[in-house]
Amino acid sequence: MRMKDRDKLMADFIIDKMDKMKKSNPEQKALVIMNYRHAYKKPVPNSSDNTGIFLEEKYPGKVANIFINNYITTDKKPLQDGKWDAAFQLLGINDTGFNLDGSPFGKDNFDHWAFENDNTYKTMFDGFVFYQPIEEFKLGVGVPGFMEDGFFEQAVMQQEMYNKVLFTYQKKEIPPVDKEWLKKLNDIQINSVPHLTEMKEAIEKWLK
Repeated sequence: MRMKDRDKLMADFIIDKMDKMKKSNPEQKALVIMNYRHAYKKPVPNSSDNTGIFLEEKYPGKVANIFINNYITTDKKPLQDGKWDAAFQLLGINDTGFNLDGSPFGKDNFDHWAFENDNTYKTMFDGFVFYQPIEEFKLGVGVPGFMEDGFFEQAVMQQEMYNKVLFTYQKKEIPPVDKEWLKKLNDIQINSVPHLTEMKEAIEKWLK
């Protein structure tokens, strides 16, 4: 599989499942949870087309995508340099949601993608959900028993394949599999957001 084909394959899988369900129930709807850029509805620089684009092409006018509050994961910075988080903190809001079209949030430049682009939040997403401030985020990795029953060897092989595809695509040297990191995935690990202090400082400056 080529790296640039990954989102097309994801979309094809979703479309196949959706079409099968709609045969028995024409009114069938589905909630699809995707990570990071895969739900974007518009192209972004330095990326393949996103799954959201393919779904919108297949079901025009019937796809709504919702962005849940996050931070810029590649740069470890809050969205809009902390302005959004500061607004919710000032108002004491921990959970809310709204359409981006017609909202001042929707007019802001789309900085969730680390590379410079001409998109706004309302061109990339239909709605926004704010659920808990950054300091309440929990980063969890691992599944109890995930590496048992001989699956560790399978996981090493899969990671080797992933590294080969990813780093060949990025034209970088393919690194060896970090087996110690894989072993840690056999248990749940809960961590706070990295660089939380710096991100909180960016948020607090709007409240002074």
